[in-house]
Amino acid sequence: MISVALYQTIQEWHGSGVGRREIARRLKIDVKTVRRYLRKIEAGILMPKRSSPVSKLDPFLDRITELAARVLMAVGSAPWEPPLTGTNVDACWSYQEPAAPASQVHQAFQHDRAPSNG
Repeated sequence: MISVALYQTIQEWHGSGVGRREIARRLKIDVKTVRRYLRKIEAGILMPKRSSPVSKLDPFLDRITELAARVLMAVGSAPWEPPLTGTNVDACWSYQEPAAPASQVHQAFQHDRAPSNG
């Protein structure tokens, strides 16, 4: 994906009558790239579309939430809910003293990871 500035430069130069090859030569990009973005400009797309990044952990969100809830219940804390997406983390979280020692948390994880027979 090219930057917004590069996209706007292609748009400006094309509007000024500069040819595709000349734009590609000046910007040191392939002529096919210039052609692709000129087609988008002619279709009425004024800015390149930005896609939001996808986290590698998204497929595991339910499992992470479940494990976090178990640990928090084991240490006597309130049930956990994931924060709203796109919010400031500091606004969603506040520090609370743990209700149980770290060894209890460790035991909760060990119990969850214990091999099952069957």
